[in-house]
Amino acid sequence: MARIQRAVLEEADLAIFAAEGVLGLDEIVDELIDQLAERPTRLVLWDLSAADLSQASNSAISDLARQIKGPAVRMHGGQMAMVCPRNAEFDVARMFKETAARLRVPLEVSVFRGREEAAGWLGVELPPETGGAGR
Repeated sequence: MARIQRAVLEEADLAIFAAEGVLGLDEIVDELIDQLAERPTRLVLWDLSAADLSQASNSAISDLARQIKGPAVRMHGGQMAMVCPRNAEFDVARMFKETAARLRVPLEVSVFRGREEAAGWLGVELPPETGGAGR
């Protein structure tokens, strides 16, 4: 079972999700939709460094993109960075990026191997430790 922690950095208009364990793409959808309903941010960082996306299928990736298409409008042309240092998760995230672009999900998605590179693309400075923040 996966564990997902969420932190919102108000000053940066950034939501950070840190996931660990076997993660279903439906869990990503649920977390994003909850966050967008509670406090939409223009920027999102998914740290999947400790997550296992091995259960993800092509249809699940397409479903993820379709399900967040409507709620993503609340991000006002936002950006989503996905941090995936391992090849398997990196490949799943890249497939999501391509699917989201093809389905015209209204946010820019990019995939990175490290948090610093992702933070640079988002134009934010991350605190030293974002884990442990509650939902």
